[in-house]
Amino acid sequence: MSSGSFSGRGASLYALAASFMATTVFALSLSVNPPVAQAHAGVHRGAAVADRAATDLHPFGTVLMGRRTTQVEPAQRIATTKPATSKTRPARSVPAAAAATTPSNAATTPAPSRVPPPAPPKNESGGAAPPSAAANPSPPTTAGAPAVRALWQWYTGLIVSAPQTLLSFAAAHQVNVIYLQVNQSIPQTSYAAFIQAAGQHGVKVVACSGAPTWGTRAGQGQLLSFVSWVGQYNGAHPSAPFAGINLDIEPYQLPAWTSSQATVVSQWMANVDAAVALAARSRLAVSAAVPFWLDTIPAAGAGEPLGLWMAQHTQQLVIMAYRNAAAGVIAVAAAELKDGAQVGRPVVVAVDTTNSGPTTSFSGDTQPELATALSAVARNLAATPAFAGWAVNDYTAWSQMAP
Repeated sequence: MSSGSFSGRGASLYALAASFMATTVFALSLSVNPPVAQAHAGVHRGAAVADRAATDLHPFGTVLMGRRTTQVEPAQRIATTKPATSKTRPARSVPAAAAATTPSNAATTPAPSRVPPPAPPKNESGGAAPPSAAANPSPPTTAGAPAVRALWQWYTGLIVSAPQTLLSFAAAHQVNVIYLQVNQSIPQTSYAAFIQAAGQHGVKVVACSGAPTWGTRAGQGQLLSFVSWVGQYNGAHPSAPFAGINLDIEPYQLPAWTSSQATVVSQWMANVDAAVALAARSRLAVSAAVPFWLDTIPAAGAGEPLGLWMAQHTQQLVIMAYRNAAAGVIAVAAAELKDGAQVGRPVVVAVDTTNSGPTTSFSGDTQPELATALSAVARNLAATPAFAGWAVNDYTAWSQMAP
């Protein structure tokens, strides 16, 4: 999953820097974001509909729900990161046995776009070997921890080949939400067994999927097919339901984002509304994983930033606040946390551990160093009204960090 680059805005965005910085409303909260001159209007169309839907949905457990990306950004923003490190992790690959016994995800679900090169795709054909859960074997206390402590798991086959490996790791690291990539070719009974086992560990399982094309009119059918599948699954397995849906739609990775951004934004918004409406029929709440700079993009016809619109029209935002230090994570998450508070939506702050870049990932750090950073983020944002917790992308990379 990628928080994305700023393609499509390019030099023209920097030309607007002066006028943007004159906008006092956002001078503080967006000081680390791309300089786009877009006023924050107070009109919130559609909020009432979203509010009604949120009161009658299958909850994200008793918590409200979280994700990650590559960020190619202006040099001035690197001040909120720590110096690049030469530490590296070994390359990850799916074990031969798992690849041979796990059905491919490609035929039924588009490969998620969240793993930037050179990392492998996060699905059955390109996921990582199931790592050992021995690291950090003593579960830490959850006293004072935020409500949501999530991770993404893209190698769906692990719920069949080694479910306890994943769940033991989750327990050892305080994780209580797993955003699980859905592979429709895996039997539903396998999902049910895993969700029941996760529940015994106090872990909620959220169905996750997405692709850049799901933000276009042509991709709406695939998006709604996924949402429909989750609803049908929950109807067939009421004792082991998914706790919600996490959408990873990143249309800013499409070439059309550069040539026709306004059109893509409009179609993305329409698809999100359609997905949320369909999910509500099955009482499923929807969270959206979005890049931290989304507030710099105008929502089509709404007179407000796209980040604020997304907060109003889904039940939760997961902000890909990808930085390699707690201070940077907190700084870039500020604008979307403000949006969440404005419309009463919870916001999960996500960090990256994949090999996405020296300033955007905790790759190369140790597990204790990441734990310290997550604690610092939670501690500093505890009094922020919209802050619901943290999420880590992803299980494979996190588990392979030095203990």
